[in-house]
Amino acid sequence: MKRYLIVLLFFLIFGGIYISSQTTQAYGECSEYGLMITYDSYTHTCKCMSGYVFGKNFMGEPYCVSADQVCRDKLGIMSRYNSLSDSCECSYGYVIGTDSIGRTQCISRDDQCHKQLGYNSSYNILKNACVCRSGYIIDGGTCRDGDTVCRNDHGLYAEYNSSSNRCECESGYTFDDNNQCVKKQNNVYFYLKEVDTDNREAIIKSEYDYTYYLIRYGIGCYSSSIKRYLRNDIVVNLGIDFDLDTWDKIVLQDDNETCDITSVHRASSSDTLVPVEESDYTYVAPVPAIVAPPTPFINSQTTALPKTCPEGQALTLDKKNCVSIPANSHAALNSKTDIWECDEGYKEVNNKCIKIENVLTVKQTQSDSDAKVVVEQARSNSPIITASENSQNQQGVAPQKSESKVKSFFRGIGRGIGNSFKKIGNWFK
Repeated sequence: MKRYLIVLLFFLIFGGIYISSQTTQAYGECSEYGLMITYDSYTHTCKCMSGYVFGKNFMGEPYCVSADQVCRDKLGIMSRYNSLSDSCECSYGYVIGTDSIGRTQCISRDDQCHKQLGYNSSYNILKNACVCRSGYIIDGGTCRDGDTVCRNDHGLYAEYNSSSNRCECESGYTFDDNNQCVKKQNNVYFYLKEVDTDNREAIIKSEYDYTYYLIRYGIGCYSSSIKRYLRNDIVVNLGIDFDLDTWDKIVLQDDNETCDITSVHRASSSDTLVPVEESDYTYVAPVPAIVAPPTPFINSQTTALPKTCPEGQALTLDKKNCVSIPANSHAALNSKTDIWECDEGYKEVNNKCIKIENVLTVKQTQSDSDAKVVVEQARSNSPIITASENSQNQQGVAPQKSESKVKSFFRGIGRGIGNSFKKIGNWFK
């Protein structure tokens, strides 16, 4: 058993030494290709390590160089090496194409689209294809402005709709039989009420809204032709709206004649183009007389009149001053002769307000001097002032009532005579 073990160990040691010598000899043969080289013992060949490929060094000799660098030298800086396919490929977003100077390089997909469809194109990653930018369409193999292409194909009033990706007519226009954008024709009937061919004026009524218009029209409608439509309907082309405007067209449908409306004014059913005959009568408007207003009288000495008096006083008849009134009396508001009046249940006696049951007693005790004074004043036609009134005047008290001279005169006579008869009656008693 020991013999077998010794023999096996011998072979292992000498076999390893042999293989090591062979490997060392092989690597020495591969070292000329650089540091990134290895020896393949199975194929007994030299191979570049992963990421490197055989190329040439700066002296032109075979050498293991970076595979990415080889691809960059071949296809530009946006290329890289794919070890699985053992080939060069472009980075993400780039494709192999021709650069601006004609070299085969990795160029961007947008640059590739620019070469195919022009600079108004771009690469669509979802469609994986070149498309035109918004507002542009492919025309003749190039992305061109959509509005320009549509106008070239369908007329001046065409435009490109990027949402529907097709040509359309502008608002107020529509495609005709020749696929051209023309103005919409809103033809409306108008009743020709009156026409003046000398001045090219007419009054027409819309059959659409029954409005009257006074219009002027240009050349194109002959006088003999338009007269045949008087009190009949004519056609007016209102264009894209339903309003009668300047430069709308009158269409004489039976004569194949058209003319532009040069001015438009609102009118009424009573308006007419028939001239009104002037009358020889001339109306002269009367000249109004100028009357100067009266000069108002301004009293510079006028003072403000009191509106009310304190309790126990009343306004004088001229409404200028307040005077005291006797007890049991009140101001006579609606009287033109009396300042005050006695309250209900009282009677005026000697400028005082006495209860009615006490009036007789007052009259009997009246002094003789009062009667004499009354008679003397009656003879002299002077105002009747009793002794009590005279006493009040002497004391500076204003008279309690203001009466007219005639009334005071007769009242004094009556009072004096009454007192005299009462005195004589007292003598006989």
